Amino acid sequence: MLVTPAFGSTSTIPSTVQISINISGLPVGIYHDTIVVSDPAASNDPVRVPVTLTLTEPPPTIGLDPTEFFFSAIADSTNPPDQILSVSNVGDGTLNWTASNAEPWLSLNPESGVDGGDITLSVDITGLPFGVYYDTVVVSDPAATNDPQIATVRLEVASDLPVLAVDSPFIFVIVEIPPGSPPNRQFLIYNEGAGSMTYYLEENSPRILHMTPSAGTVPQLVDIEFKILSGNPPEDFFDTIWVHSDEAINSPIPVAFQFHFVSDAAEIFVSRDSLLSEFYECGQGADFVEPWPPMFIIYNAGTDPLSWEITHYPDWMVPDKLSGGHGVQIRCDVTYEDFPQGLYQDSIVIYAINALNSPFALPVYLNILPTDTDPTIWVSRTFFEMACQENKTGKEKYMSVDNENPGCMEWEFQEDLSWITFEFDSPGVKDYPWSLVFRPNAYGLLMGEYNGTGQVIAPDATNTPVTLDFRLWVWKLHGDVNYDGKINLIDLLELIYFLYMTGVSPQPEIIVGDCNCDYRINLIDLQLIIQYLYLGGPPLCGNPY
Repeated sequence: MLVTPAFGSTSTIPSTVQISINISGLPVGIYHDTIVVSDPAASNDPVRVPVTLTLTEPPPTIGLDPTEFFFSAIADSTNPPDQILSVSNVGDGTLNWTASNAEPWLSLNPESGVDGGDITLSVDITGLPFGVYYDTVVVSDPAATNDPQIATVRLEVASDLPVLAVDSPFIFVIVEIPPGSPPNRQFLIYNEGAGSMTYYLEENSPRILHMTPSAGTVPQLVDIEFKILSGNPPEDFFDTIWVHSDEAINSPIPVAFQFHFVSDAAEIFVSRDSLLSEFYECGQGADFVEPWPPMFIIYNAGTDPLSWEITHYPDWMVPDKLSGGHGVQIRCDVTYEDFPQGLYQDSIVIYAINALNSPFALPVYLNILPTDTDPTIWVSRTFFEMACQENKTGKEKYMSVDNENPGCMEWEFQEDLSWITFEFDSPGVKDYPWSLVFRPNAYGLLMGEYNGTGQVIAPDATNTPVTLDFRLWVWKLHGDVNYDGKINLIDLLELIYFLYMTGVSPQPEIIVGDCNCDYRINLIDLQLIIQYLYLGGPPLCGNPY
């Protein structure tokens, strides 16, 4: 325990004493100490202030693996196999967890444990009709940093009898005038349950010519041929084909057709025939300027109103709009980090129900180029001048590290300075450029100047190592504006020149001029220096004297 200041004087204005605790190396437990405030001239000398420090275990953190479960079974048949949910403590301390769920068809064993353990998830489908069921396993410990955590459970119970299903229950047919015969359409009939099943079709439409085959066993792809149709745009007609099965429990089911009559059908037209983005593996170099994102415009090549939506895109090229109409510009945000070299191909799929060429697929490419030059270390600065008060920390300084050339670079930062700590992104993460933060501290240091160096080392770089120079100015007293270790008239005059003329700022950092610890430098600080120097005022801002 460190008491700052360790001595001082006070009159009408109380003095503030800062208590600093160092818990390094201390095990969990309760610690006691006493601060003794003494003045032989005081009537109640000494005064003892008890101090209690309680150190508890760091909190646990719940880890679950996996967090999604899928069960499937056939109604009135055997239960699906059990599955395992693993619970772990990915934090510190001790994890005392409990597990619960809501639905009676799911049971958990065990329902509690300490730290790691496996929970067996068992499903009982007795009495459940076919359908899809959901439940959630909740794992909880109120002391955990992420309490509670959940794992979702999905149970699909299929029918033990035939269930009739089609892949396209609604079919949109564009009919352009002058009249013609629209292209054939297809839909698939299949059994969504168990057992065998046959089907037959019925329709009563003046617009449907043939259904081939009109009867048979499933699964079966049925081809629908239309007659030459006539109508007056814009008109819409609706017809239905009924799918029957003597074995299915849900027979019949409909397949609906909408006949949309137009004189000039909508057609998707895209301003680009493909999109290509090229980047180097890992990083693009310190002088890299992010290129314009790939863009394209969707037009309507017909006169029938077009309303489109994007139904598919790769996760590395994401459109900024997913729906719209004629003349809409789409910008694609490209993610190239963490992709190894190679050519990645996919497509952006545009769908419009009334477009002749729907769905429309726009080819897209991401080309990750190999490194073609040796790395060169680039740093945003090589000299760091910092300041802080004795036994305190100072302001952080920041620096960026990058590969000056396009491509990959592995590196590390080395230093042996007790008065500097640093943090940075792991070089194992391909996140160029990296950001380093340096934090100065003056614990155990006396007022004065301290110098040291560190190095950025990249084994394959052409300029390794790059040396960084550090200078730390340690100061002692608030109000010591000219940094000579004393507070006197010179400091008062220097602060006046700074506030009201063109004088230099307090040295070695401006906070030295803050005499009442309000993080501002103003007239009040001047008044406090005058009171301290000439009117018996208290030490400035917690100074030791």
